[in-house]
Amino acid sequence: MSTKIVAGILVLSILLVLPFTQAVAKEKAVPVYEEPMHQLVFEHDRVRVLDVQIPPGATSLYHIHGAPIFYVAIDISPIDAQPAGGEWAPTRISEWRPGKTAHDLRYAQQPFTHRVRNVGTEAFRLIAVTNSGPGTPSAGSGSGSKLPGKVENDVAWFRQSRVAVPAGDSSGWFRSEFPMVVVQVSAGDAEVHSDDGDGDVMAAAGSFAYVESGRGAEIKNRGADPVTLVVIEVR
Repeated sequence: MSTKIVAGILVLSILLVLPFTQAVAKEKAVPVYEEPMHQLVFEHDRVRVLDVQIPPGATSLYHIHGAPIFYVAIDISPIDAQPAGGEWAPTRISEWRPGKTAHDLRYAQQPFTHRVRNVGTEAFRLIAVTNSGPGTPSAGSGSGSKLPGKVENDVAWFRQSRVAVPAGDSSGWFRSEFPMVVVQVSAGDAEVHSDDGDGDVMAAAGSFAYVESGRGAEIKNRGADPVTLVVIEVR
């Protein structure tokens, strides 16, 4: 093969690849709460709640994580991720189960940009809570706040417990000096009451309620079966 033909093939290859490369390079990353599949469903002060839903085969936009984040898994499907300038790779989310909780605190030190795609055949969904504040390292079980159920996570930005409320029963009143997000992780009918008279009806996994800092709250099971919820204290 002549040198001219080889050179021609190389030039053609570059021309074919260049538009795709430029398109990827020009895709503007957005804050995670502006990414369409990470729907911002609640915001108050430093707290944001995102309802993350990625259909099978769908790919998100490049998005930026800039604050510590807490995850509550609702529906699980295998997820791959691609960091900006990097390659696609599987994530450990595929090992999760519905109801699992996890947090990522790295974003407090360094923002991170990536995009994700659902490579499975089922819908993927989680509820995510971000905390744009500095965190409260001195807080903890000795802070005077008492969460219902068993505490599973206790870090500077979040403390989280899990409570199972029997049919027709309640969690009893609880209170925190910090705002709280209550997320239902099982089927059932629950209601979250606060001591200011407000109430939120929760009828499915993924339902959530927000409780302002300093307010007392109680979870009531209105159904015929036990219901499980996680309570996230946002410090």
